[in-house]
Amino acid sequence: MDARQQDIALFRYSLIREAAEAELSPGERGQLVRRLAAKDHARGDGTRVRVSRPTLDRWIRAYRS
Repeated sequence: MDARQQDIALFRYSLIREAAEAELSPGERGQLVRRLAAKDHARGDGTRVRVSRPTLDRWIRAYRS
């Protein structure tokens, strides 16, 4: 994994780590993911991005598998 790929992976993990917790109920996870999708997030290079709920859900599924 090169440095750029690692930066992307760390950014994604930083967004989903709380939502990926196994202890959360589906409802709690849904609320958390909706809150995450509703705001902008800073990447490592300082740019601001908004990530959609389906994308966050996909990242969580990939992380958990």
